[in-house]
Amino acid sequence: MKKIFSTICILLFFAACTSRHEEMLQRLDELDAMGNRYDAMPNDTVAMDVVAHMERCGTLAERERAWKMMAKVYRRKGWNFYEESAWSMAVGCVDTTQAFDTLAMAQTLFDWSHCLDRSLDDNQSREQLNRAVRYAMMAGDTLHAMLYYGDINSDSAYHYLWSRGERQLAMDASMGMIEGMTSQHWHDKDSVALDSVAMLLDRYARYTSYNIVSPYSYEANRYWMAKGELFKTREQYDSAIHYFHRVADMDSLRWETASFATSKIAECYDAMGMKDSSSHYWSKNIQLVELLAHGIVGDRFKSRFHDYQIQHDNLEMRDEAERQHLWMLGTGMLFLFAASFGLYRYTMLRHEHRESLLRNQEYAELLRTLRQKTDNTLLDQPIVQHLHQLSSQDKHPTDEEWTELKHVILQHHPHIFERLSAEHTLTEQEQRILSLIIIRCTPLQMSVLLVCTKSNISNLRRRLYKRITGKDGSGADLDELVKGLYE
Repeated sequence: MKKIFSTICILLFFAACTSRHEEMLQRLDELDAMGNRYDAMPNDTVAMDVVAHMERCGTLAERERAWKMMAKVYRRKGWNFYEESAWSMAVGCVDTTQAFDTLAMAQTLFDWSHCLDRSLDDNQSREQLNRAVRYAMMAGDTLHAMLYYGDINSDSAYHYLWSRGERQLAMDASMGMIEGMTSQHWHDKDSVALDSVAMLLDRYARYTSYNIVSPYSYEANRYWMAKGELFKTREQYDSAIHYFHRVADMDSLRWETASFATSKIAECYDAMGMKDSSSHYWSKNIQLVELLAHGIVGDRFKSRFHDYQIQHDNLEMRDEAERQHLWMLGTGMLFLFAASFGLYRYTMLRHEHRESLLRNQEYAELLRTLRQKTDNTLLDQPIVQHLHQLSSQDKHPTDEEWTELKHVILQHHPHIFERLSAEHTLTEQEQRILSLIIIRCTPLQMSVLLVCTKSNISNLRRRLYKRITGKDGSGADLDELVKGLYE
């Protein structure tokens, strides 16, 4: 019963853990989809709960997915340095995976490089880009390698991918080239290069896989800035201001990009001769620059504290998980030891019991040999020999066999049960005990045939003797009483 209860508890525990894990996986899928669609603001508290659970109970692949999801949540909130920490953790999860996926590693490094670029860490961004290109080449995926290379040399990557018919990848890699062409020909209003820039921007809007509508998309901000630069170079200032405004309005999420866009708006108003509007936007630009300076320092401090907190929480969660695993392992080993010891003890007792039965059978055979002169007829009956065989084989007689035994005894000793039950009526159990005494069964044989312990047999014989005679006595006294009646 205890074994069944322990098994049920273990099964319920694992079922609860599995149910909790499935719930967290479902939340992870939902948050990841929200980060990709930009249609709703994900809940960062729920996201942190998912990350904490995956750090404690998830596999490396699930931990990687959780940290990538967390990076998207931070991006939606404009927390660039927190996003950088999340990508760093995701890269660590990919890097320690046993079945190392080089292409997945390359894509994660590429996403991390974009985050570093948004955080104004150009050197680290370039380093991660180079790593992404190397891993993509190691994976044998030249197309993705050229896509990543596009952030370093957009011109070569764009023309290579476009010539291969990979229009989407080509446009994803082309933004650097578009920005470079615009900045090189800003003074040449009638340049053919500006027409090429306009054509490339149209292609970018048509073929890119990035979301260029949502303000939360880094690529959308680059696209709007490139459109604004194109119209500003062509002196189409109203259109330029429209696109620069789309970037500048995101000052709470993109301080540095919003500041740059605000300065471009001020330059457009300067060129249009609108001094009041120009002064207003120059003042706003100064405010954004000051906020940017304070924000970067504050965010870097928060990011370092956040990194320390994440590492501390991870260590605590992993220590707790290790303690739980050790506790479960210890409980399992203790349960296994108890089960093994119980099985071993049962086997030994069974073996000892069989040896006792064999010795008892030899003793019974000896008694039958010694008593053949006095009463050989009853002991030679098939049913009597059959019961002695059952006792040596640790088996139990049926009701029909008990009835047959009683019938045979009454044939040889017709009035024995009447004499024993003169004062009290004997129960069926008591008649069976007396029958076994008559056919010379030992207490051990009786315990086997009556399915009880040897001590119970002694107690039953003692109580039966007192019931028949009215005096206290032992089981041996009952044996002598019965023997005196049928001999």
